[in-house]
Amino acid sequence: NVLGIIIAGPTIMVHGTEEQKRRYLPKILNAEEIWCQGFSEPNSGSDLASLATRARLDGDEFVVNGQKIWNSYGHMAQQCLVLVRTDPSLPKHKGITALIVDMQSAGVTVKPLRQITGGAEFNEIFMDEAYIPDENILGEVGSGWTVAITTLMNERVSIGGQVSPRGGGFIGEVVKVWKR
Repeated sequence: NVLGIIIAGPTIMVHGTEEQKRRYLPKILNAEEIWCQGFSEPNSGSDLASLATRARLDGDEFVVNGQKIWNSYGHMAQQCLVLVRTDPSLPKHKGITALIVDMQSAGVTVKPLRQITGGAEFNEIFMDEAYIPDENILGEVGSGWTVAITTLMNERVSIGGQVSPRGGGFIGEVVKVWKR
């Protein structure tokens, strides 16, 4: 559950509601839920802000349509941190919202990406009229770019950052919240 502990947990600590922290952080720390990240898209290359996955509000739910690619653990994950475009009229770094998507939701399909070696370490996630409750917004509607930067900085620190002392850093903070 490395993605949950390193990426989702710290991002929820910063941008999540108190209810989201109570709901998700203990299950991330106990490895009861595996998380994945839905940022990359087939036609976006390295330009994350050009994402095309759309979400429109329908009552108290978002209806999500789009595709994510190069996803690790999507075939095993219970939750996915997904970036969606909620306002296409705004410049590309704006109008993006972060959603927590239950991978068992109707309309969510995960397919392996077969590589030349025959292996399938990565997946594609398809969302076709997937209904996601508005309580699963991480941050605010339209603040997805800020959530994405937080997530990517946590990922960067986990890959190349210095090691925090035992009980320190983001993971130490997540553990403190979980213990409370």
